[in-house]
Amino acid sequence: MKKIAAVLILILFHSLAFSEGTSSRQRIFDAFMKGDDAAFASEIAAYIDQHPFSPETHFYLRDLYNTARVSGCDDALRTMVALENKLPQKQDPASAQLRRRAADFIGELEFTYRKGNGRRFASEYHPVTRWNFSKPTMRFGKADMDRVWEQEIDQTAFHFSGSKQTSVLERTGTVYPERFLYPAKGIVFASALISAKGGIIVRVESNREYVLCVNGRRVIENKAGGVCRNSRSVSVSSADAALLVLKLSLSDDAYFRVTVTDGEFNPVSPAYVKTVPSSPGMVREIEEAPYDELRTAFEKSKSADAALHLGWFYSEYDDIRALEWYETSLALEENPAVRAIYASECGRFGSLYGYPSLEGREREEFARLSHRYPSCAPARNAMLRDSFRYLNRVDGTREALALVAGGTADFDAFSAVCGYLQENGDSKALAGAAAAFAKTFPRSLRPLRYLASSCEVKNPAAALSYCRSFLEKGRDEDVAVKAANLALKAERSSGEELLSDYIDDAASPAAFTAVSGMIECGKYDAAKRILMRMAAVKDDPRILESLGRVQIGLGDSADLYWEKAASIEPASRFPRDYLTFKNGGKASPLLEPYRNTGAIPASLSDFFTGKTFGTSVIFRSAVQKINRDRSGRYFFEELIYMRGREDIERYGEYRIPFDRNLSVVECSIVRRDMSSNSTYAMHEVDGEKYLTVGGLAPDVMLHVAYEVDNYSPLLADSALVCSGTIFMNGWDEAVDAYCAKVIVPSEMPLHVSAFQGAEVTSSASGDETVWTVRAKIAAAVRHEHNAPGPERLLGWYAFSECTDSADFAEWYRGTWPEKTRIAFPRISGSSQSAVVAEVYRRLSRSLSLEEDSLFSIENPSEVLYKGKGSAEDKVFCAKRILEDYGIESQPALVMRKGMPAGTLRADQFISVILLVSVDGKELWLDFSHQYSAPGVLSDAAENANVLVIGKAGVLQRIAHSSVSSSEKYEGSLVIGGSGEASFRLGASFSGRNAFIGKYADDERYRDELTGMVAGIFHRSAVVSGVAFSSGMQGETSLTVNGTIPGFALSGSRTLSFKPFFHSTELPRFLEGETRQSALSIQEEISCVERYSVTLPEGFGNEETSFAKTVTFGRGSVRCLVTKKKGSASVDVERTVSFPECEIEPESYGDFVRFCAELRAIEQMRLTFTSAK
Repeated sequence: MKKIAAVLILILFHSLAFSEGTSSRQRIFDAFMKGDDAAFASEIAAYIDQHPFSPETHFYLRDLYNTARVSGCDDALRTMVALENKLPQKQDPASAQLRRRAADFIGELEFTYRKGNGRRFASEYHPVTRWNFSKPTMRFGKADMDRVWEQEIDQTAFHFSGSKQTSVLERTGTVYPERFLYPAKGIVFASALISAKGGIIVRVESNREYVLCVNGRRVIENKAGGVCRNSRSVSVSSADAALLVLKLSLSDDAYFRVTVTDGEFNPVSPAYVKTVPSSPGMVREIEEAPYDELRTAFEKSKSADAALHLGWFYSEYDDIRALEWYETSLALEENPAVRAIYASECGRFGSLYGYPSLEGREREEFARLSHRYPSCAPARNAMLRDSFRYLNRVDGTREALALVAGGTADFDAFSAVCGYLQENGDSKALAGAAAAFAKTFPRSLRPLRYLASSCEVKNPAAALSYCRSFLEKGRDEDVAVKAANLALKAERSSGEELLSDYIDDAASPAAFTAVSGMIECGKYDAAKRILMRMAAVKDDPRILESLGRVQIGLGDSADLYWEKAASIEPASRFPRDYLTFKNGGKASPLLEPYRNTGAIPASLSDFFTGKTFGTSVIFRSAVQKINRDRSGRYFFEELIYMRGREDIERYGEYRIPFDRNLSVVECSIVRRDMSSNSTYAMHEVDGEKYLTVGGLAPDVMLHVAYEVDNYSPLLADSALVCSGTIFMNGWDEAVDAYCAKVIVPSEMPLHVSAFQGAEVTSSASGDETVWTVRAKIAAAVRHEHNAPGPERLLGWYAFSECTDSADFAEWYRGTWPEKTRIAFPRISGSSQSAVVAEVYRRLSRSLSLEEDSLFSIENPSEVLYKGKGSAEDKVFCAKRILEDYGIESQPALVMRKGMPAGTLRADQFISVILLVSVDGKELWLDFSHQYSAPGVLSDAAENANVLVIGKAGVLQRIAHSSVSSSEKYEGSLVIGGSGEASFRLGASFSGRNAFIGKYADDERYRDELTGMVAGIFHRSAVVSGVAFSSGMQGETSLTVNGTIPGFALSGSRTLSFKPFFHSTELPRFLEGETRQSALSIQEEISCVERYSVTLPEGFGNEETSFAKTVTFGRGSVRCLVTKKKGSASVDVERTVSFPECEIEPESYGDFVRFCAELRAIEQMRLTFTSAK
């Protein structure tokens, strides 16, 4: 719909700028502004008819093609055929390209509107239809496109011996890999070997990222972040043959089409050869016509019109650089029509590439246009679609029906209204709107689709009638499939006659629909004929499962087909469970052969004979099987003894951390008298299943077992097995016996590790390796604050294919956002350091900090548009911005401190920082806090192991801040006669402690300042004035004036106060008198305080002195108080220095005593007597 709006404006603007005659221009303008679609289509046809050799005609062909949806195909076909007949007289590249496009559109129109068989393009341009395919491959996910695979290293060997030959039957010569390959995910290699004698031009059309190699040379990388188009061409000369190898990113709708012309752009039928060329020849990419002509025109004129034409060119090929040319055109000359083109294309590219910021820009631009030009149809329709997005259902429906009733809706508006009503399931309103749509546009087929949708639930016969009316006039595979399904529902008919246009191609989606209908209606022989043709093309378990059903319908065995289906998709439950039941005579878990079948019966036997148990979890086991295709299945089982109410509360709501493909094998309560029952209810909370178990009581056993199909612990969007940390027990939970098994193909290089008390073994079993982890966790561990990570305290194991950091890094690189244009103000810095500092300041402080899971990176353009992002998002924003200044930077994954060595896994990492090379030095940028300085690391990153991921590889480093973190306080207090004190405090904060800068930068935080001052100085402080200043390396200084009511206790002749009037940070780490686990202090504490306290008049005669240093390990607190006789000034000093450390439980008592000494000092009061 967005494309149509842009198309209409394209035509309007072209007409305004280039039409011959004022009347023609006005007609187009009026038709466009009124939404008069029929008149608009007529004017497009007239332009093309009058200007067959104009470069702009290239872009209008699609516009003309789209008008057929509004007013039928006759006018569009007539105009295109006439154009095709004129073009052979002129064989320059632009005309040849125009003729090719015309043939493609004519073929589609003839097929869609039943004017022909749709093979016109294939008959004239002979697409390459003989392809050799590899099996779909996936390992690192998105990074697979950048990785060099063996198929690329020896392309000749791949073509002749490493691939499966397929002939494409699709009418236009388009290849849909999903129709030949299973599963259609990851990447696939396709090769063809054709003659290149005399020189050829190879044209590749595709909607996916791909890499094209010709004769071993990588010629095209069609990838987001670089040049990414729907069509690109390569010239091959001085070679006898061309070996084409295409590496394609797969999806369900991925396609490609390859055509060949001679050097003069005349179509040639590809001659398939069997010998690779003796010489690779000359291979180079060439631009599509009429780019050269358009670019030359712009270089000469530098005009807005010429820039607009280049925008049209890039738009036609889905190249996002079109937006830059529209912006150039608007910068040269503001024009509302071009502004509308730009808005619409922003939305289209935003949807195409997944950039919400561009869709937001579309809304903003159209909102401004709508306000300024209320009658602008594209803006009006865009605002209509936008209103549907935000209105509630009642108001949205009311607005939709009002628009229809008003009689002002054009084709786009009707489409928007009907689409909205269909999406909301308002069948009655949809029926009325669709009827008005059909009445207003009687030659369009689209209203029939909406009419069918309006009644398919309540009246499938009527819906089928509308579909048949559509199919009498036109062809559409989706409509045909819907009609066949409706025929089955309404008439119990297989409906294969409705699919006759498609089922000749056994790989088409319609063929499978036809088969399903035939099976339902008992037409097994006919269904089998189609299925056998389908099975010859594609190894798909769905096809084989259907063949099995046909065999059963014919009275034969399904085993042959279902065994093969199970071998293709080994992790799916059906048909493997059926075959297991048939062969074994009973239903059992599919991982039964790996199950520890003796442990639970033995424990229950002991239970029945009166044995008592000291732990709750008697036996716990997990089995994970991973297949060669990295699919998998998981089985879990445990036996739990209910010791009392605490266990009943803990396990009565039994948590299963899965929400899909789950089968509960066992959930039963077993009593000592050997009776049992299974009473439970399953419900879901936050993506996890819970079993509410009824009948639990003390002194019973709970036996739970479940199986999960199609589950493998993989790194996101990859085929890399990486389990993460799997805990064997929870807090306050002991496990009498734990057994885990991981079964993998013998060739898989798996690394398995576990906590120190576990036993890890492996054994070969046929073509599998079975890894076994056993443990007994005798002591339950309570959860304590400031403890080391759970991996240090609980039982755990992990397994991964990432046997070294290089594999993990390659996967992570694939998650990085592609390079796109960003809107970031230019920085004028005198040095690289100044640029880095300013980039850091803007990103850390101007963008709101979001909490988000690691390895989920948004594109920098989106982050900057939203004005918020995670610390990881900001790292990649900074990396992208610094690239524009020639400053190198490398992301670094921060490992959690204290993580035990072992298998590399994703949950080892807690954040991402950026290593920048600037002015010959290295600087770490950590965006996890908004108010730090460049070079300052968070507590979690300071002194942590990090993986630096650069172009050359992976390095393990230890990260250190380039700025030390400390606090310094210097101040003076003057005590009044009634005990109140006025104060002036100077405080400086550096490193991680410089967060106080937020109070200086943002007035919104000033209200927090009093509380902050109370926290760091005195809890009763009343602030009257604040001043901030900044020093070198991000240091922030604060000067505060104020009063402290009741600072001193004042008697008739005495005065007392606490010289250390606020607590140090260290006692906050205390939790109880003893600990079971180590106390982890993950920050260095450094603080210096110096205060001068002036006593009231008459209190200066006494001399006072106090000095004490309290130590613990490498930490110390030095306290000093001095007052000279005759002086009214008391000098107070305290220095705290405590390193980042762990305090073991046996030393914790000493730390408690250390903190008790500190508290005693803080409670100390100085008392002075007046001489008066």
